[in-house]
Amino acid sequence: MDGSSPEEDVPLSFPKYDFIIPKKEIHIVTDMGKWKRSQAYGNYMGFILTLNESVKGKKMTSDYNVSKPIEQLVALLNTLDKWIDETPPVDQPSRFGNKAFRTWYAKLEQEAENLVTTVVPEVQKEAVPEVAVYLKEAVGNSTRIDYGTGHEAAFAAFLCCLCKIGVLKISDQLAIVFKVFESSLESEEISLETTVPTDDLSSSEERNGNTKITRQLIERKELLHNLQLLIIELSQKNLMIDNLKVEYLTKIEELEEKLNDALHQKQLLSLRLDNQLKLQQDESRKHQLRMKQEMDAILTRQKQMEDTNRQLRERTGNIYRSLRDLELGEEQYIELKDIPDDQLSIPEYVSIRFYEVVQPLRKELNELKVKNSSQLEDLSSCKDQLKAVMESYEDERRMRSELEIRCLRLTLELADTKQLIQQGDYKKENYDKIKRERDAFERELLDLKRTSEILEVTNKAVSKERNDLLKEVSTLQQSVTLMQKDKDYLNRQNMELNVRCAHEEDRIERLHMQLEDAKKAREEVYEKYVASRDHYKTEYENKLRDELEQIRLKTNQEIEHLRSASKEMFE
Repeated sequence: MDGSSPEEDVPLSFPKYDFIIPKKEIHIVTDMGKWKRSQAYGNYMGFILTLNESVKGKKMTSDYNVSKPIEQLVALLNTLDKWIDETPPVDQPSRFGNKAFRTWYAKLEQEAENLVTTVVPEVQKEAVPEVAVYLKEAVGNSTRIDYGTGHEAAFAAFLCCLCKIGVLKISDQLAIVFKVFESSLESEEISLETTVPTDDLSSSEERNGNTKITRQLIERKELLHNLQLLIIELSQKNLMIDNLKVEYLTKIEELEEKLNDALHQKQLLSLRLDNQLKLQQDESRKHQLRMKQEMDAILTRQKQMEDTNRQLRERTGNIYRSLRDLELGEEQYIELKDIPDDQLSIPEYVSIRFYEVVQPLRKELNELKVKNSSQLEDLSSCKDQLKAVMESYEDERRMRSELEIRCLRLTLELADTKQLIQQGDYKKENYDKIKRERDAFERELLDLKRTSEILEVTNKAVSKERNDLLKEVSTLQQSVTLMQKDKDYLNRQNMELNVRCAHEEDRIERLHMQLEDAKKAREEVYEKYVASRDHYKTEYENKLRDELEQIRLKTNQEIEHLRSASKEMFE
């Protein structure tokens, strides 16, 4: 984490994110738990701890890399300092919280995104609105006009966001602490000076004042002074060595504790691994036994279903073959009827029931056919009689029309005769003759009326008989239609039985195919289960092996580092 390796000069984040404007999510005490369990909290604390680890054992005067983003960040902070100079304090009674801060903050709120744009590259410009919010929150509150630890945390979040989007890199860690934080806090460098008082060394002769100053005395004084400086420098180095010893001994103890903790964790992990392997083996063994039992049950069930299927197919074939000829003779029916029902086979039972249902219908159909033929003969005779009656009726109607014409003509002659009688004495002279003719005509008229009434009565009787015959013919036709329908119904029932038998055969075939599909699916599921179990077991073992290897490498690195540090210290 010291930024010395060029291979570590990579972004701390993924290149693509969905950016949103930050908003406050911690409103009550219970929200702190959600914050501490979030991924953002882990990233934030990891960023701070990484910076903390990177500066351990480093001095402010140590060499570090200052990249272009660091220079841009420092320029951003210098811009904020410049705005402070351009916004002088206002005169107010209160000593604290000068209102000129609000003017300065308003300017920052307007230019925050532009300032962040100078640091964030063009490819990450979508992150500017989100990152700018943390910059505005990092300088203080414009309402209360104060500055506290929350604003310092916001500035750290601002830098963490820049690391997440790849603006700041791992090699910039020292510069972030030594340069960016220093510029943000406007702190002065602190120098530690060690002053050691120098006492004047003098011999007993000098204190007495009776020794003569010679060149040898001056050289002796210089040598004593140099010796005293060497003693002071040696004591300082001894003190530094003692401090380094204490520090390295403390580090050794800490590393030993970490090593013991790592060994303890390794033992715990190995025990946990053994327990998990045992549990997994037991579980897999139980699962295999359960799967084996299920497979045995499935195989048993499959065999049963295959036997049942074979029996059903055989029975279906027998039924299908037996149902092809269901007609029985009367002697066969009498023989089968004497046998009890429980001793009959299905075809024989169906044949008996079919005979019992069909035979009365056949008898009735034959009777209806005979009746229909007799009624057809009667109908033909009735039609002949009706034809003869209609012919006689037509003749009589024609004769009646002729008689009506004759009667009309006689009536006209009678009227003419009456008129002639009125004209002269014709009435007197021809009275007897006319009376006889009138009487004859009246008698003839009465005969004609009687004949007409008889013909009308005969016509009504013939019409009534004709209607009765037509009704009887329609009844017979309906009976014939019903018999035809009964015959069609029986044929349909027979066809339905055949179709049902065929459907049952198809259903048996489908069940057989479904059974084959179920067998194939079961085999595929079992193969997938075995493959996934081996895959996850191998993946878990590899992962555990990698973790143990990482722990071992880390422990070896710390031990080697401790050994080299101890060796350097003692050298």
